[in-house]
Amino acid sequence: MPVSASRAASISDPVHVVMVKAPQGIEERLREAMEPLRKVQGFVSAAVTRRDGLVIHHTFPSARAAAGLSAMAAAMVGASRAAGAELGIGLPTYGFIYFEDGILLIQDAGPQAILACLLELGANIGYVITRISRISDQVREALEDL
Repeated sequence: MPVSASRAASISDPVHVVMVKAPQGIEERLREAMEPLRKVQGFVSAAVTRRDGLVIHHTFPSARAAAGLSAMAAAMVGASRAAGAELGIGLPTYGFIYFEDGILLIQDAGPQAILACLLELGANIGYVITRISRISDQVREALEDL
């Protein structure tokens, strides 16, 4: 994926956050694709991440939060893909995890990316999955141009 990396951490911060910066036209397409998520009841934030966990685009208030979620989402998808192969049941398409204070929904977004969304506990998962599936397709199409 021909993208450049930019650092979003202060010098005094011992942990550096690395984000993959998509080219300008693709960055705009990702922003437009993810904008409808903000209108979904219960939506908190989302990130598009590479399969290695590097952030491509996010709606989080901080790059650090996006980086943490992206790394964990990539690890979960990697483990799920390995489990699917081991069990002979194919590749995962999406998954969600209920936590005490929220929901994490992860959806495949093509061969190079993952869409991870944080939701409030009361979110309508069925509705969110349909919206995220459409957005995931748009993310996949935007990244195909790389």
